[in-house]
Amino acid sequence: MTAIRPAGDSALLVNLGDRLAPEVALRVRAMDAAVASDRLPGLRERIAGYATLLVEYDPQRADVWSLAARLGEVRRQVLGAPLSAAEAAARRVRVPVAYGGELGPDVAEVAALHGLSEAEVIERHAGRTYLVYFLGFSPGFAYMGEVDAAIATPRRAPPRTRVPAGSLAMAAAMTGVYPAATPGGWRLLGRTPLVVYDPARAQPALFQQGDEVTFEPITAARFAEMAAAQRPAAPPPRDGDPVFHVVRPGPLTTFQDLGRTGYQAAGVPVAGAADPSALRLANRLVGNRDVAAALEITVMGPHLTALRETAIALCGADLGATLDGAPIAPGCSVLVSRGQDIRFRGPVAGCRSYLAVAGGFQAPLTLGSASADLLGRIGPAPLQAGDDLHAARAHPREVAGRRVRPAAYSLPPDAELAVAVVPGPQEDWFPTAERFYAGTYSVLPASDRTGLRLDGAAVEPKPGELLSEATPLGSIQVPSDGRPIVLLAGRQTVGGYAKIGVVCTPDTWRLAQIRPGTTRVRFVPVGLTEAHARYRAALAALDGAIY
Repeated sequence: MTAIRPAGDSALLVNLGDRLAPEVALRVRAMDAAVASDRLPGLRERIAGYATLLVEYDPQRADVWSLAARLGEVRRQVLGAPLSAAEAAARRVRVPVAYGGELGPDVAEVAALHGLSEAEVIERHAGRTYLVYFLGFSPGFAYMGEVDAAIATPRRAPPRTRVPAGSLAMAAAMTGVYPAATPGGWRLLGRTPLVVYDPARAQPALFQQGDEVTFEPITAARFAEMAAAQRPAAPPPRDGDPVFHVVRPGPLTTFQDLGRTGYQAAGVPVAGAADPSALRLANRLVGNRDVAAALEITVMGPHLTALRETAIALCGADLGATLDGAPIAPGCSVLVSRGQDIRFRGPVAGCRSYLAVAGGFQAPLTLGSASADLLGRIGPAPLQAGDDLHAARAHPREVAGRRVRPAAYSLPPDAELAVAVVPGPQEDWFPTAERFYAGTYSVLPASDRTGLRLDGAAVEPKPGELLSEATPLGSIQVPSDGRPIVLLAGRQTVGGYAKIGVVCTPDTWRLAQIRPGTTRVRFVPVGLTEAHARYRAALAALDGAIY
């Protein structure tokens, strides 16, 4: 694999090895620390994988060629330096665990599979020190290795629909603790009473990349005692005044802003609006800052009743919005009086509409963002019937009547959308890549905020296992069935599928507006120079868009 490769128009992937090994992980950690201390202009985030470091940058502030050259210099220094300094800096973390029984229901099966007693399985697992390779899958989930080969066991088939928070589990050579109750296929060995991930803490994740972790067996009684002592953080106070009452929420209406950044290294997804251009325009129409929270409304909208006078704007999809029965056109701000009803008749064009209110919705912040992260299970819950929505006080009459210039925003065409793609970090894994670019793809119903699932010409990757690495926005992952998946705003932070390409950022916004059964997608490879020009042009088009 080439040492440094583009991963879309906003990231570079630095390769530091080709195997799962502690020494490679230490190199990744050393590279991460070196890049952080270098304070390179335009850098956003750094996300570690087993053998790679993804460096995200702002194309408007960073010169990619200079950045790549500097990362190459740092990489050579890291690979040429001894590992002793990185090893000495590791944190030691001890984790109490009640193994076996109801809290570790798979210990008996693991013991039977390997011809060991349950006590021997527990002793072998607890008798080792584990290195945290990286965090991903869900916020605070640490991939630790390596498990004693005598007890290493493949994951379950099928996976459980619910794994309790705090469950200590293993899959093959890896082990980890589930921070929250989620589906999962790893073998459950026990449970810790510690809160592994708490977004209210200054350091939300218990584990960090490079930690050395040991597990200390405790009794079930001690587990219950320690678990009872945990106290959840009090919810933050609600700001603002009630502005809408939710009569019906619609199938999926959530608060979204521009997402939470700076936490991907802890496995926290960015989330945020799937179409941030529409969010920005809706906010500007009512006089808000771009970062203000708005409602992301998917396909079928809610029924809201105004509790006071305000101004609203809808941008993005046309979902048939009405105010007391009169149509509300997307791309304009309108005055809403107390007692008026906002409803949605159904989709006319597009998939997601953004409803902004003058003053901005006041939703609770988690790690600096009001975005609902359905994958990471943080942020505000989707709207429910009976909710009252709050907003800051503003001057709605001053912004009523504003409009978006027609050229500033458009939905994908009905027939076919050409999507710009930067060839991906694993493009050479696909011997039939030309088939991918030659064909067109339809959007499958299983698509959602995490990714657009496509049907068309299969592009199977070559045999082999990719060591899990970061997944930037727009990553086109190809699982073994050859059907591409384009990762959108709700994606997880790391993944183990080869990426044939990465969609240019502005085109990910347009993809988020495609409903299954409508527009077909065609992919067009572009170089970084063109990709950056498209990125800058898309943001420039939003400036001066309101009149």
